[in-house]
Amino acid sequence: MRKGYIYSETIVGGGETVYGFTSHPEKAHYWETRDEAEADCKKMNERGVEIPKGSGRTYRNFEIEERGPKEFLICCAAKFTESA
Repeated sequence: MRKGYIYSETIVGGGETVYGFTSHPEKAHYWETRDEAEADCKKMNERGVEIPKGSGRTYRNFEIEERGPKEFLICCAAKFTESA
C-alpha cells in the first residue's frame, strides 16, 4: 500500500467530487488550518472515497498530516496509481 495525498478536487455533474492523488507530499493540496482539514477529512471518511485508478474500493481511512506551518494534508494508505 502507498500513501496517497489529496492533489486535486473537482466537482463533476450531479455534484460528485472527484479527487486526484499523489504520493509526493510536496505536490499535495494543503489546508491552512487543522480545523478545515479535519472537517473535510471527516466528510471523506463518512461518505467514503472511491479511488478509480486503484483497487476500485471505497476508502474511509483518511487522516491529517502536518507538512509545515499552516499546511495540513489529507492522505490515506491505498493501492492506487497516482494522478500527479
